[in-house]
Amino acid sequence: MSGTLITSELVEGRRITASKIARSKIIPNGIGALKAEDLPETENRICDEWVWYMESLSSKKFALVNHNEQAVKVKLAIWSSRYHVNGQAKQKIHIKKALGHYYFKFGVMVTLTFDPKKITRVDAWSDLGYKVRAFIDKINKWRESRGLSKIKGFLHVNEDQPSSVYPAPHIVFPGLRYLAPHDLVAKLWGYGFVKVNVGGSVHPANYACKYITKMKGKDFMMAMMWFFNIRTYTFSRVFKYRGEDRGISEWEFLGRGKGKSGGLESLEDAIKRLMDAGYYTFNIGLVRLRTGDAGVFDSG
Repeated sequence: MSGTLITSELVEGRRITASKIARSKIIPNGIGALKAEDLPETENRICDEWVWYMESLSSKKFALVNHNEQAVKVKLAIWSSRYHVNGQAKQKIHIKKALGHYYFKFGVMVTLTFDPKKITRVDAWSDLGYKVRAFIDKINKWRESRGLSKIKGFLHVNEDQPSSVYPAPHIVFPGLRYLAPHDLVAKLWGYGFVKVNVGGSVHPANYACKYITKMKGKDFMMAMMWFFNIRTYTFSRVFKYRGEDRGISEWEFLGRGKGKSGGLESLEDAIKRLMDAGYYTFNIGLVRLRTGDAGVFDSG
């Protein structure tokens, strides 16, 4: 079966992601229209599309130029992807910075699972974020009805159930001492078994980083997350990372890919022109290249 072989498309001036294009092909009428006998083939097609997407992404490169240093950096686009170990390492750093002083606080962690008898695997993955948010809303409504404070701070990280490959989202509430009775938590979730860890056994940042790192090699999970546009992790607003003031960067975006667009020179031609002018180039592995060197656009 042929895949998309693209990472995005321009449609009527708007950029449409490859995952959205794949969804329009595989489930044009939505999840609700799928029959039970269609589910295995649907999962296979999703995985095929994801493989093609990753192959396409791994061949795409982008470049930055620093005119003061007369230097050009060429990098693989996939390095910034949440499906690559480098992108996941950046996510781990982002989590630690976003948590701030909550990084050192213990709290409550809830692991949610799905019972295959209650829901199909595709349906469980399809609107996972909505299910998690609805669960937290129910918890807050119960807490408010009992005079308890509303939970404002949480970190949601996704994992899969090893045996069934259903999603197993983890929700961490840093600094919280008490969430709700266990049987009530399970009832409010409603899709399957619930595990609640409380107190010193939970270190939010460590848990978040652990599960992001464990994504490596979990192709089915990553395919589902890509297809349904599911984030690796989400924060509540209280943990929103605003970044740091790094000043104005000397590196400017030069371009991406190898093709020509709108009559402009290709990225490869632009880099060769700069190299002929005396600039040096760092390839993906940060190896210095000089004028006339080949291999800048070789697969990395």
